[in-house]
Amino acid sequence: MDIDTTLFSSLPRCDGAGSVTLPKPFGQTDGFERPMFNVCAGVQAGDALVHASHLLKCAYATAYELTDNGDGDTGLVWAALELMSSARALVDAVAEGMNAQGR
Repeated sequence: MDIDTTLFSSLPRCDGAGSVTLPKPFGQTDGFERPMFNVCAGVQAGDALVHASHLLKCAYATAYELTDNGDGDTGLVWAALELMSSARALVDAVAEGMNAQGR
């Protein structure tokens, strides 16, 4: 499956100075407490942080839509929570990778 990267073409590139992510499970788990999602090890820190920034921008827009319309759409609430969970996992994976590298 190909990933459409045109969404990110306007985002600035970030130099992570050689830092990479460690694996970081996040989000919902299955019936055996296994995480369904995971940040992959070895992602360049700068790329992970740029994507986290994009996720947070989307979460902000979703939350703004919720407060602006006030219709209580629970789907939008869950969307914002999932976006924030993904962004946090990316930032945590970068921090843990930097700590492991002694930075």
